[in-house]
Amino acid sequence: MLRLILALIIAVVYLILFLPVELVLFLLGKKDGWLARARYTRPIIQWIFRVLLWVCGIKVTVKGLENIPDEPVLYVANHQSLFDILVAYTQMPQATGFISKKEVDRIPLLRDWMRFIGCLFLDRKDPRSGLQMIIDAIGRVQAGLSIFVFPEGTRRPAEDGGMQEFHEGTMKIASKSGCPVVPVAITGTRKCFEAHLPWIRAGHATITFGKPFRVADLEKPLQRHSGAYARERIQELLGEDTGK
Repeated sequence: MLRLILALIIAVVYLILFLPVELVLFLLGKKDGWLARARYTRPIIQWIFRVLLWVCGIKVTVKGLENIPDEPVLYVANHQSLFDILVAYTQMPQATGFISKKEVDRIPLLRDWMRFIGCLFLDRKDPRSGLQMIIDAIGRVQAGLSIFVFPEGTRRPAEDGGMQEFHEGTMKIASKSGCPVVPVAITGTRKCFEAHLPWIRAGHATITFGKPFRVADLEKPLQRHSGAYARERIQELLGEDTGK
């Protein structure tokens, strides 16, 4: 109970007190461009996410950072908890935007910070909007921004570490831009929150970055199902983390 209250207070206070910083970042973006603004914003968001993880008592183990190339990439990960975003973003070595659902774009202040780091918003009820989002993401990767996606499309409610099928459309970001794909496995976050909503419990999360691959380097049949291929790589990482 106390962790939840403290986390909410810190998040609200941050959004209010950092309004002047938000204004400065907005002006810098006007001057230096959206990519520079994403780079300026990244360490600020990483700092507040680390604070929130500390307050919530969530310790994080990181594996495979050496697998992240020094270039824009498409991160693809399993998704079990809201805390996946905090755990993942604190480890990003370069400017990175998430793909989020359209509903989040309606939340004042929060949406501004998400736009600043380069997030894109998906309207799951509008296929045409989804196609435009993919096109925008390809352009951002080509410009120098990494993109982080949860191809399951929603959080997995099960505790067994299994995943739903991946939406293949998000893999077009990698196939069309030519960027590497980095599989990401996250474990332990669900036990900290979703397993006993609405309370937050201290716990331990692990994030593992797998070896990157390019869609163009896969065999032809796998290129058509690169999402399924990425899912298998993540499942292997999950097995390593759970000892299965």
